[in-house]
Amino acid sequence: MSLVDWVLGLERVHFAETRAEREAIWRFRYDVYVRELGKTIASADHDRGWIRDPDEDNPEVSLIYTGTVDDVTGTMRGDYWLPGSIPAATLHKYGLTRASTFLGLPVAEASRLMVRRNLRGKLIMPALARAGFEWAVQKGVAASLAYCAPGLVSGYRRLGYRPYGSDMIDTKDGVRVPLVMAMDDVAHFRDVSSPLLSLARDRFGPTGSKATTELINRELGTATALEADEREVWNDVQAALLARTARPHLFDELDDA
Repeated sequence: MSLVDWVLGLERVHFAETRAEREAIWRFRYDVYVRELGKTIASADHDRGWIRDPDEDNPEVSLIYTGTVDDVTGTMRGDYWLPGSIPAATLHKYGLTRASTFLGLPVAEASRLMVRRNLRGKLIMPALARAGFEWAVQKGVAASLAYCAPGLVSGYRRLGYRPYGSDMIDTKDGVRVPLVMAMDDVAHFRDVSSPLLSLARDRFGPTGSKATTELINRELGTATALEADEREVWNDVQAALLARTARPHLFDELDDA
């Protein structure tokens, strides 16, 4: 066991098995999204003070958390689908309707990942991600889907997720970026110093495989780092401004002051 594995193992992660655990997770979501961040969440129940997705009474939906029932400190939801069984709404959301070969894989989705405010940047988020990764690998998952707010993409990249060639996801809670992770891409986990590296290496070997990543590239297209020529960008901006034939009228009714 590496030092990283040992340290991350200090943060104990639980799978919710009782109604009380699930309700504690729902209340924690409400505390984070509504009370802390002031978000308008479509599924929020303000009378009960919780956020419960409509299908979460289904025991096949996995909810994991850190802390205790009386003091949840972080949580994540996991969904798993056998080949060809992804719901139509999920296919549409992630732009997968034409990805026929990809849909022949067992696929998971990670969602509702959140950590208590004063504990962010510590061990909870990577511990949740590792527990979710182990859960998915045990089920034979080849790829994991997720989506997040644009400002959180860099954090998901550090786990091993990548944006891919699909439209942004327009949700009731705001516009989100679709992401995908190939579970066997050990080289990529190493490149981004992912906390999932040791787990992927143990499961798929020291070099892993590029098979799932190559399939994703063919059918979905993953986004890579973008490099732009600063002079080219500035020339484009100047050309666009000079091409205007009419002056803007935004300040017409204002005096000099």
